[in-house]
Amino acid sequence: MGYDCPSPALVLKSVSMERSTVPLAPLGPLGLVAVSDCLRGSRVRWDGGHNGHTWPRHAAERLFTLVGLCPEVGIGMGAPRPPIQLTGDAARPRALAVSDSTLDYTAALSDYARRSAATLDEVAGYIFADRSPSCGLADVKVFGADGGFRRVGRGVYAAAVAAAYPTLPVVDAQTLADHETFVDFASAVAARAGNRAPRRRVAAMLDGLRRHPASRKRFGASANQERRGKSMR
Repeated sequence: MGYDCPSPALVLKSVSMERSTVPLAPLGPLGLVAVSDCLRGSRVRWDGGHNGHTWPRHAAERLFTLVGLCPEVGIGMGAPRPPIQLTGDAARPRALAVSDSTLDYTAALSDYARRSAATLDEVAGYIFADRSPSCGLADVKVFGADGGFRRVGRGVYAAAVAAAYPTLPVVDAQTLADHETFVDFASAVAARAGNRAPRRRVAAMLDGLRRHPASRKRFGASANQERRGKSMR
């Protein structure tokens, strides 16, 4: 069965006007945060799966109100769907179908980002699915004509959102397994949302959540689990 994602405008209007109409996590104390929908456990990955188990989701659901967006589903690709990859110039890659390079989704993903950006004024941060050709902030594979790749790219949708909102705190999800990175991001979200919680309070809140069994396995990640391109604006 396919998955239909509401438009970003509809999602955020529902959040603003009537929270009960949107399947959100419990209202977090620090602010409203957009998130790649697969990270919330929605089965919107290309293979029909999700990434809800790959990052400190339990803590994020309690610190923030999460609003899920999936650009691929948003442009009508559905789930499951043929996978895409970045190809060409790393500075301006194309998002092409892996199985058919004539299928180019670059413009559609960029257009969806622009439509989303107009609705994101209420959002105080964005958590992206790392290394995704649409949502990854850094280390995304960019394939050359010879079929080889380098991890030097940024997802098409993530790049467009970051360009439209250059001061918005953004982060790749798996980097939040690092305690200091999570505290930095949460503090930036709180500040943007007008919450005057000092950094030490944010750190104390996160320390408490780290002790919860649902969170424990996702924290204390080793250095090789972090992503070098993490971004906090």
